[in-house]
Amino acid sequence: LSRIQTLASSRDLLDKELATSKASMLRMQDDLNRERAHSLRLQNFLRKIAMGPSSALRIGGGYLMDKKCKEEALGLLREAAVISGAVEHSQFHDAAVNGWG
Repeated sequence: LSRIQTLASSRDLLDKELATSKASMLRMQDDLNRERAHSLRLQNFLRKIAMGPSSALRIGGGYLMDKKCKEEALGLLREAAVISGAVEHSQFHDAAVNGWG
């Protein structure tokens, strides 16, 4: 009888631990989603700068940037695309291996 009580209390403890872990994971997923949204906003801003007309052709509006800054912005966008592709590939692989999604 004491063995059953010990196992039951262990199970209850594990259930609480599981619930805490799930809540923590959901908070982390929310944080990650916010970070991704912020990253996309920054990428869109960089894209606007990089794809805008050069300062010599600019007629009002836009951003006054020299060619080197625009090239750097394009480089950052390319790097972000590579990282994003690697993350998506990794997530697809995890989903396939673990049966998610």
